[in-house]
Amino acid sequence: MLTIILAVLSAVPVLAGNPADVTDDFRVCPVKYYKFAYDGGPWYVMALEPIGDDASTFYIRWEDPGSDLALNEFAGAKVVNKWLEAGVVLDVWESQGDVSYEPGITLDLKKDSLGLGAVVPLKSPSEFRLGPRVTSGDWTAYLTLRGSGEPSFGLSYCGDINAHLAYGQDAWQFRASKTWGEFTPELRTKFTTGETFIGFGLGYSPD
Repeated sequence: MLTIILAVLSAVPVLAGNPADVTDDFRVCPVKYYKFAYDGGPWYVMALEPIGDDASTFYIRWEDPGSDLALNEFAGAKVVNKWLEAGVVLDVWESQGDVSYEPGITLDLKKDSLGLGAVVPLKSPSEFRLGPRVTSGDWTAYLTLRGSGEPSFGLSYCGDINAHLAYGQDAWQFRASKTWGEFTPELRTKFTTGETFIGFGLGYSPD
């Protein structure tokens, strides 16, 4: 089960971000954002709500194609000071009638062009994820280090079109999205040695 959980979490960047960005889902966002995504089988829906100017809450419902495995994830993050955000996350996994819980803490540090994210499960802290990143202009490079498993690498371009490429756990992933008004359609792909997955997403922000 833990191996499945880690694989899922590394493959579901909620805001069309880079799969190698550890805290992409857990940083404070100042706008409301809602999304549906289909990944060639698995799907998810999410909602992100700001709380004032320095905090936000997040919810995601993810299911595999046969609904044999599902995740409800609840998270919140708050700006502590100009270089630190901190938050909590609770993963509720449903697997063939069994329910398990995994609480955790999230931290994100940033200084100029450098950043460092961390997600630490409290029941299994040795399965932490640590992610340094560096930004130069419209480009950001990412590295995900895990307490268990191989690292992931990523590169993003954020301009008129957002594009994200990542490699890890024997798979290449590519995301591309562009915003038109309140809507953001997204192409989602994943390539392994045996299979190719093509999916899509649609984000909506009324702010």
